[in-house]
Amino acid sequence: MKNSLLILLSLCILNAKAQTNLTIRVVFPFQPSEVTYMGYIPYVTLPMTNTGPNEYAVSVSTDANDRLLFNIRYKLPIYGDYYWWVAGGNKYSDSLVPNRIDCHGLKYAHVYVNNELLSDLYTTRNSEGSGFNISLKKGPYGQVSPNPLDISQPHQASDDRIPNEAPHHKSFRNTKVPYATDNKILGWIIALSDNELIDSCSVQIDWLRVYGYNDNDSVLLCEHNYTTFHPVWDGGLFLRYPFFPPGAYNPEPFPGTVNNGILVFYPSDERQRIWHLWTDNYISPQGFSFTGYKVVSRARIQGHALVQLGIDFRNSANIIHELGVSDWYFHNNGQWQLMEFDSRNLITQAESKKHSLKVDVRLEGSSGKIYLEYHELQLGRYRLELYNSLGQLISDINVDIQEHSGTMLLPLYINNLLAFYKFTGPSGSRGGKVQYF
Repeated sequence: MKNSLLILLSLCILNAKAQTNLTIRVVFPFQPSEVTYMGYIPYVTLPMTNTGPNEYAVSVSTDANDRLLFNIRYKLPIYGDYYWWVAGGNKYSDSLVPNRIDCHGLKYAHVYVNNELLSDLYTTRNSEGSGFNISLKKGPYGQVSPNPLDISQPHQASDDRIPNEAPHHKSFRNTKVPYATDNKILGWIIALSDNELIDSCSVQIDWLRVYGYNDNDSVLLCEHNYTTFHPVWDGGLFLRYPFFPPGAYNPEPFPGTVNNGILVFYPSDERQRIWHLWTDNYISPQGFSFTGYKVVSRARIQGHALVQLGIDFRNSANIIHELGVSDWYFHNNGQWQLMEFDSRNLITQAESKKHSLKVDVRLEGSSGKIYLEYHELQLGRYRLELYNSLGQLISDINVDIQEHSGTMLLPLYINNLLAFYKFTGPSGSRGGKVQYF
């Protein structure tokens, strides 16, 4: 009798242990390599087995509390020798403002647990605060459910209307851009179909413009008014899966049509592609010194498409430095709307303090003399730069401030009635329009 009870107990234990086994299956829209299950609870690293077209699987066990915390790592050798992760997201730090983690959800791949498709609700911030993992708990009947671990590793909600493959789900800017060597700027648009809703969608673009700002004074730098359109030089269709992969500049011609100054295209006609438009470059050999930049477009979305705008700078080697991107725009009930990315809307606390400097630069129109009026500055050496309306440096000088407040005549002469200044030194930096009198 005792032996029978021991055998029965052993069978129950084995059966309970068997119930903790789960099959993880992942399906990609492309051919990866080195697909690896990275388990953190329990801690284990397992190669996944190729079980079908772009499909991999592995059998794993939960911990004693029926939990799994994991991610899936892989490579795409055609685009470089580095790892990609299924639970994806970007960390914005240092010069990327605002600092945050941008959750993408389960990126590119479909993940199944015992043939149950997981959603983005299963993502949870990792313990380092640098990315995301997949966390779940197995229920008493074998079902799985999301399992945020604690306050340091929560689920982070995202806008499910934005495709997970998009690298930026929210607006940001890079405060290091433009670099001193950048001499070109352009504005761009990307448009995507919503591939969760298989309907027809269209986008109409009236115009696309880029402005440079010094305080509230703006200069139009470049634009496209779509009186004409070239399917190769003005836009292109780029890879979406993966999204703009490195080294894959092989766009297809952009199939848009122009009618009465309006560009019309249909993202639902090419669902596997990014529809990408841009302005011509504005070239400034002396670089850029505006206090802010804005790209804006008048556009209309019909159906379930989405649009994002941004600004790129380039140097003489045509290396791209992205200033930033907008939030995503949606159909707005099919109404025309203004879409924009304005770098002035994303400033750091340190930058906001810079604009508290009490400085005015005045031009005596009859003589071309320049006066500097200042109040409550720290003593020391400052730099005054003057720019014309095209953003080109026309004059500069070092200024030694030996009194906290005052007015001084500078040894500068200009004949530009429309000019801008940048004043930098121990008290910070300020830019603005030269006042004419």
